[in-house]
Amino acid sequence: MRLLAFQCLWMALICTQVLASDAPRVSVEGMNKHSVATGMGLFLTRSQVATQGAAKSIHLQKRIVCSDRRIKVAFAKGLERAPERICRVASEALALVSAQSHVQNIAITLLVVPSLVNYQATFYRVGRGPKLVLIVPVLQSEEATLANVADLVAHEGFHVGMFAAGDVSLAGNEYAAYHYGLCGQLVALGHLEPSALPGFGVASDDPHLVDSSESAERVRTEVLQAFGDLPMTRESPAGEALLAQCRAMAPASSKH
Repeated sequence: MRLLAFQCLWMALICTQVLASDAPRVSVEGMNKHSVATGMGLFLTRSQVATQGAAKSIHLQKRIVCSDRRIKVAFAKGLERAPERICRVASEALALVSAQSHVQNIAITLLVVPSLVNYQATFYRVGRGPKLVLIVPVLQSEEATLANVADLVAHEGFHVGMFAAGDVSLAGNEYAAYHYGLCGQLVALGHLEPSALPGFGVASDDPHLVDSSESAERVRTEVLQAFGDLPMTRESPAGEALLAQCRAMAPASSKH
């Protein structure tokens, strides 16, 4: 679950826009919480990541730079594998966001860790574009893990990409971001499985948590109805309709 809020801070004569996410509950896919501040042409990105489960030491290996150099992958010790599939899926999901936001300098670092273990970390990055660090637990199958990678990169990339494009209102739209996550799966994997849809609404005193969970449930309900009795692929009528819906969610500056 991924939540966002915005504020504009005035410091001296510089207006610094701040994108901040509130802490979501931790699911098996982990928690990814980000804040991005802009000023003087630079972005300061804070990424807070966490997984929940058994106490276990996690040692991340040296980061691997993908052929799409905006993306890096670091595997926890014992999980080392060829990174090509993760790199490709992340690259194609990020390409969707870049094409829509017209922001090319989003950087992603993926931390691949075991599922259901306790791990928490905070990372700070400075650059000419947002630099996200994302936690990626290994799920029950490689396909499920790759679906989560595509969804996560597209969803979180949507938020920071639209923010960097200057459309703060769209950047905070959870309904749109959940759609982008699903479109990221369609683009990167070629298909979308019902098991990879977002979750349900939850009761909470936190309005941002309620908004995010209700948006997730709304998207889940709409997309499940679109499945019908047929698989959803990139080329199917339902898949093409979903991709068209995502492409219609562009920053205001690109609509003029």
